[in-house]
Amino acid sequence: MSSRPGMIDYLNAGLRSADLRQRAIASNLSNLHSSGYRRLDVKFQDALADAIESSSDASEVNSITGELFRPNTSAVGANGNDVSIDEEVGHLMSNSGRYKTLMAILRKNYDQMSMAMKTEG
Repeated sequence: MSSRPGMIDYLNAGLRSADLRQRAIASNLSNLHSSGYRRLDVKFQDALADAIESSSDASEVNSITGELFRPNTSAVGANGNDVSIDEEVGHLMSNSGRYKTLMAILRKNYDQMSMAMKTEG
């Protein structure tokens, strides 16, 4: 049985993407000095926007996870590596803030549902 995607479905998709982005950043930082390593990033916003525009089925939204890719747009050092610790720490802080925001909204949503169930009983 399919259902229309709701806020929780979209929040969960965002959390999955933030988790994947966190792993990409960790990989980038762990390969900071690896010769020839090119940084990883995550494509997610376009897939989510498409799902919001066209999806009438929550299972489609629940399948969105984001996609790892190598942007190859950063300046490459002498060893062929394009990871910048300053940029990765910036991405880490941004991703952490995004994750915390999504979790706070999700927690608020569940709190509201819990209150509604308690007052109707």
